[in-house]
Amino acid sequence: LDIPPIFRTQNRCAFPRMEALGLLLARFRSAGDMFELSMQYNRSQAAISQLINELSEFLDERWSHLL
Repeated sequence: LDIPPIFRTQNRCAFPRMEALGLLLARFRSAGDMFELSMQYNRSQAAISQLINELSEFLDERWSHLL
C-alpha cells in the first residue's frame, strides 16, 4: 500500500506502518465508540481520529487511479 514505515500525522503523532493500518482496519470494522480503540491501542482518541482521516486521505490519493 506504500504506507511509509513511520506514518506521521499533522499533529506529529507517529505510527508504525502496521499499527496505522491495523487502526484503520479496526475503525472500519467497528462503527462503535472511538474510546474502545483508544483503550485497546493505548492511543488518544484525537490521535486515532487524525490518523484515520489522514491515512484514508493518503491511500485515496495514492491509489485513486484504481478506484
